[in-house]
Amino acid sequence: MEKEDVLLIAQLLTGMKDAVDKLEDAQRRKEGEKLNLAKKEILNFQKQISELL
Repeated sequence: MEKEDVLLIAQLLTGMKDAVDKLEDAQRRKEGEKLNLAKKEILNFQKQISELL
């Protein structure tokens, strides 16, 4: 694995953490649309990380 890949994965994980925070906030406020958007964002991050690994 290249150094650039490690840095990219670190950025993706940071983005995923932010998306989880959005998901939790949407869950607390019972905002279904924002909840679904956050879920899609998390799944996208997971896919990108899997492709790099």
